[in-house]
Amino acid sequence: MIAFGIKRLAPINQWYNVTLTEGRNREVRRLWEAVGVQVSRLIRVRYGDIPLPKGLPRGGWTELDLAQTNYLRELVELPPETSSKVAVEKTVVA
Repeated sequence: MIAFGIKRLAPINQWYNVTLTEGRNREVRRLWEAVGVQVSRLIRVRYGDIPLPKGLPRGGWTELDLAQTNYLRELVELPPETSSKVAVEKTVVA
């Protein structure tokens, strides 16, 4: 299923909100180009029900909290984690 909305910011550029429940490789880009719309930029704002932080750089990543990890584990029918397996240590540079 595909749902979308239009947000017009300027006469030249148009922004669209597109929601895919199941995505294929370059599906959004191909969808618009099939009707003659040139796609210049795509921005992913969430992955499933997990919102991505604003300002996350291209190719960047963010660590998931335990609830988000368990949400994804549930989707693929894995048992939930009870605590984070990754311990990130903060080091102080003197």
